[in-house]
Amino acid sequence: TSTSAGPAFEGFGIECGSGAVEGSIVKVDMENERMVCSVIGGGKAKSIAGTGLVSAVSQFLKNGLIDATGAFTDESSDRLVVSGSVYLTQNDIRNFQLAKASVCSGLKILCDKVAKVEIPEVYLAGGFGVSLDVGDSVSVGMIPESLSHQVASLGNGSLAGATMFLVDDELRKKALEIAKQSQVLDLAQYDGFQEKFVSSINFKKKVG
Repeated sequence: TSTSAGPAFEGFGIECGSGAVEGSIVKVDMENERMVCSVIGGGKAKSIAGTGLVSAVSQFLKNGLIDATGAFTDESSDRLVVSGSVYLTQNDIRNFQLAKASVCSGLKILCDKVAKVEIPEVYLAGGFGVSLDVGDSVSVGMIPESLSHQVASLGNGSLAGATMFLVDDELRKKALEIAKQSQVLDLAQYDGFQEKFVSSINFKKKVG
């Protein structure tokens, strides 16, 4: 299936957002009550990439700077600083909530559809998948907690997969067999998607 998460994870609709380019924040941790950021290129932070957005929101939530509804706990503040001139606004948080709710509801519906089948692993592909912190993704409700121990990062899965498809006859047969068995799930036509989406917008009340 495919979820309509919008462009938030690519930096659009996020005031200081960008793609994963030099100077963008890709990971945020909290050390001694201060934000510590991993920045592409190692220099000064100039923007925040999609994985950094997930990570920053997770830290804001854990440290009580936003509540379970996504609202700033300090009503006098119009922004939360991530690093230097890079910050998130209340509108940024709202756009993020819509994006993560879309992804989460899609994953939940897929899990519902294969409830009788054991899911051995969930694969994250591409640059986004490499940099994404699974713990942060679970804490903000983007990846369901039930899948948290079954997630693996593939890196550039499309390039590796294309290479394997070309040089390995057995893997090619397996790939074609998987393609034959695959089913497309149209979430727009799925009964209950809207309810799952709405219920996924808010954060958990407690994040550990």
